[in-house]
Amino acid sequence: MKKLLIIEDDIELSGSISEFLTEHGYDVEIKHSGESGIEYLLQNAIDLVVCDLNIPGMDGYQILETIRSIRKLEDIPFLFLTGAADEKSRRTGMIKGADDYICKPFKFVQLLGSINSAIQKNARRKEHVQALISQIKASSNKVDQVNHISNHMIRSNLANVTLALDLLREKKMNVEEALDILYSSVGKIDQFTFDINQIVHQKGQQKVREYDMSSINFNNVMLVDDDPIQLMLNKMVIQNTLGSETVATFENGLEAIDHLATHEVDIIFLDLNMPVISGIGFLEALKSTRKSIPIIMLSSSLDPQQINECYEYDNVTQYLVKPLKPERLKVIL
Repeated sequence: MKKLLIIEDDIELSGSISEFLTEHGYDVEIKHSGESGIEYLLQNAIDLVVCDLNIPGMDGYQILETIRSIRKLEDIPFLFLTGAADEKSRRTGMIKGADDYICKPFKFVQLLGSINSAIQKNARRKEHVQALISQIKASSNKVDQVNHISNHMIRSNLANVTLALDLLREKKMNVEEALDILYSSVGKIDQFTFDINQIVHQKGQQKVREYDMSSINFNNVMLVDDDPIQLMLNKMVIQNTLGSETVATFENGLEAIDHLATHEVDIIFLDLNMPVISGIGFLEALKSTRKSIPIIMLSSSLDPQQINECYEYDNVTQYLVKPLKPERLKVIL
């Protein structure tokens, strides 16, 4: 049962209001001054306050200001009852934080409607606040997990890589020993980045596309990536794995689009995150040419939203996470 506090110096009116609201399922307490009303609020849990504006001693504005200044009371719904019907009084009450402003004389049904509405609105607000608190706690937990992986697990393996390289340079470790450490540490770092992505995108639903690539010719391949090292390494992987006769490489998506205007291409390997024109921008430009060239996206991103955005384009056959590995190419082709 919701508990209401009526602060009203008119004994007959307050009694009638209490009787009416009690009949409609409310537990009602009456106080005849602002001081006694605030004292009662500090000692009891109240769901809503109905207060006369022009009451001896502390007036309604002062009562409302006091309630809103006390942390434990600041969110209680507050309704004014008043004989002052002018717009200035109404506006002053709402500015100070009143939820409604009911002019005397009024019908009890009107008061009941305002009370029900204010309590429902406050309940929705509390639900919203609780949902935000839950989101903040969940986000804080994710940050803690990511910090732990980043500051301890990734950093320790990077330290292993750096130390192994230093010892190798100083010829205090042989190549085989160093390679074992490097492969092991880099593999762990790669797994940790995947773990971080899973933490950040726990609710992300990633699309998967099944595409028959058995009929595709790989003689003329286009490779687009703004990273020159990735461009060089991926070209070697593609040539060695696919036996492609020609691999045309571009560090700029616009230059690659221009190339397509005068050259035949069997398949495109396309980086997602590039300056000048992104992978998505490239896909849009290619879409306008109506060329149905199969495209394999290459990216370091594990973000399901980005992956799904790529799969919105019919040309995209696969989304491969860097580094491009020969065994992965063999599986999909």
